[in-house]
Amino acid sequence: MRHTLTYTLLFVPLLIVAQTATDTAIVERLQHTFADSQPAITDIAKTFVGTPYAAHTLDHDDHETLVIDLTRFDCQTFVETVLALWRTDCAAGDTLANELRNIRYRNGRIDGYASRLHYLTEWIRHNEQRGIVRDITDSLGGQIVAKPIDFMTTHSDRYRQLRNNPALTDTLRHYETAAAQNPVAIVPKQAVAAIDTTIPEGAIIAIATTIDGLDYAHIGFAIRIDGRTHLLHASSSRRCVCISAEPLADYLRSVSHFSGISIVVPSR
Repeated sequence: MRHTLTYTLLFVPLLIVAQTATDTAIVERLQHTFADSQPAITDIAKTFVGTPYAAHTLDHDDHETLVIDLTRFDCQTFVETVLALWRTDCAAGDTLANELRNIRYRNGRIDGYASRLHYLTEWIRHNEQRGIVRDITDSLGGQIVAKPIDFMTTHSDRYRQLRNNPALTDTLRHYETAAAQNPVAIVPKQAVAAIDTTIPEGAIIAIATTIDGLDYAHIGFAIRIDGRTHLLHASSSRRCVCISAEPLADYLRSVSHFSGISIVVPSR
């Protein structure tokens, strides 16, 4: 099923600038699909299998607005959008927009590019504090792994919003320092096979990386296939939303810079 739902929203009170009749029809179809039951988060996620992958889907211009786009995803927007849909039972309009804004932005407020939760360390902490997710990594053998977080500010030339903007870079550096001082737990990738059956289906899997200055490199949902945990995610290599062909533990081993996972359970 291919979806087309794009909102551009400004500051509170929310203003929906553009919504087509097709958008409304597709949301109604989602609501009808799950009208008689409360869907699991993976049920919603699976409806997007085959949807194209696209990077930088939130960076349309220099004015930070809340974008909801069901036609294409990167790994982060896929997880955020599905989580928001699940928490609102596939609602449209302001309800879905408010939920997504609370998930994506610091304190649920849009206040420029730096207000977006760019690093998953901060994203996990923020959404746990707001009761949106629950980090269970500790209970599954996770270990606190502290490392510097400064990838965006040390590679500011890669980000259009940061180029030639020292003030914005300084603001992001402040948030990077705070995130590094409050690290989250990680299960080393060599230990993931041993906890495979204890990872809840529908858990958000945040994949840590050894890349200097970066905390996590990928994110998706745990889904059970033939008794093994796989990853349901927006894949840059396969260019679409898909389920990993191999179990999660094998998928992690196939990428040299993946170092482990954090396991975060969605909440309502």
